[in-house]
Amino acid sequence: MLQEIKFTGLNLSDLSLNANSIYLIKSSERENKQGELIKTVKTLEINKVDKTDSLSAVSTLAKVALAEFKAATELDTEFRTFDGTDIETGIKSLRLLRSYLSNNLVIWKTDSNGKLSKAVISEIPLNKTALNVNEKSGLLKVEKSNLKAAIYQLSKGIIAQTSYLSLVGKQLETIEALCNQSAEQTATTAKVKTSKVKTATTAKVALAS
Repeated sequence: MLQEIKFTGLNLSDLSLNANSIYLIKSSERENKQGELIKTVKTLEINKVDKTDSLSAVSTLAKVALAEFKAATELDTEFRTFDGTDIETGIKSLRLLRSYLSNNLVIWKTDSNGKLSKAVISEIPLNKTALNVNEKSGLLKVEKSNLKAAIYQLSKGIIAQTSYLSLVGKQLETIEALCNQSAEQTATTAKVKTSKVKTATTAKVALAS
């Protein structure tokens, strides 16, 4: 089951959460009229899941993302026409999951005792990964018989995306190594040419003598 829960004045460690669940969490702080700082924590919870390991957590969220996109699209289509006129309802832009993915780097999970821990730590905001399902998402084009396999494959891809900066760093190291190697080869070639020129010049001087 999917639900949004709001906690006020509590830290993450103080939250009372359901066991064996997947969470996306966002927090904010504001001052009240008395100048007191009020902390608010909102959670998007998918509870009673079978597994909470990294791949399973991502797979669960991918299913939620697809389901919410389909539901929002269905509502938008149903209520888009008013009195024979096509209007923009904005329903698709109000998707809940997207707001939790935005600027969020962590997917949380709870164990059988409700203890909270990190299932996935991303190097880039989660809304920059394929969890941000849109009209161009491949899942929308997959046959029903292949959906399970497609979600599994997509989830592995999303896990890889969470290490995006590290992947870029590795490619950068390779490129720099190749550039340095090329520079060394160029320098060596230049030295050899200089040496040959010197040898040839010396030989000419000797012959002239």
